[in-house]
Amino acid sequence: MLLILLHLVFATSESNIVKFLPGFQGPLPFVLETGYIEVSETKADENAEVFYYFIESENNPKQDPLLLWLTGGPGCSGFSGLAFEIGPITFTINEEYNGSLPNLALRPHSWTKAISNIIFLDLPAGTGFSYPKTETAVQQSTWKLVHNAHQFLRKEMIYILGNPLTTPKNNDYRIPFNHRMALISDELYLSLQKNCKGNYINIDPQNELCQSVFQSYEETISRVFTLHILEPKCESDYHKEVPSRRHIDKAHEIFSSSLTMPPSCRVTSQN
Repeated sequence: MLLILLHLVFATSESNIVKFLPGFQGPLPFVLETGYIEVSETKADENAEVFYYFIESENNPKQDPLLLWLTGGPGCSGFSGLAFEIGPITFTINEEYNGSLPNLALRPHSWTKAISNIIFLDLPAGTGFSYPKTETAVQQSTWKLVHNAHQFLRKEMIYILGNPLTTPKNNDYRIPFNHRMALISDELYLSLQKNCKGNYINIDPQNELCQSVFQSYEETISRVFTLHILEPKCESDYHKEVPSRRHIDKAHEIFSSSLTMPPSCRVTSQN
């Protein structure tokens, strides 16, 4: 089934097998394919070329599932997920900059090691190497993104949401997630459930027990980088409060400050 799906997906694409990458010593020890697939809206003049990175499972590619990874933003390239989150390569850190390209290293805990084949997709059009072919295709929406992703796959598949913002009640779901990730204790989690009844967004000011236990929760995770719990929390991270009218100024400020941040810190965003 997987081989059939891959054939359907890539049969009409302009693709290439990449064997070497700048900054990586020697040939890649995994299969990396990149290329473009044309997608379109209901109108013929809204075509776009979508760029993908396909990485074959290093475990059992014929039996392992195929995962489609869309990096958030919107507008963040799929390469971000590949190099900074779950892919088989990453940038080396703590190296003194010498004017050359950054070096790449293998990630020992890549999802391709034992979990799945992965397609990292640059969506919406205009993200990464993907580009709209007409002026009307420049205008984007959530519906267009989903429609283009479905066109890209041409088949239904199971998907996983990684760090999504899917509902106004998103903050309510962070506490169960943090509990499952062992970031808060069973006792604290049960106390939150008992006193707050699952509502952590607009806490009743009269509910002093909930206010107190929620404050304990915030103190507990205050030093955790909630967007990526395996990475250090950096003081200049973009996920702090940023009023929408100041996005550009704030981005410039963060870019400037990032020049002096430790190499292990990445400037990230949360929308």
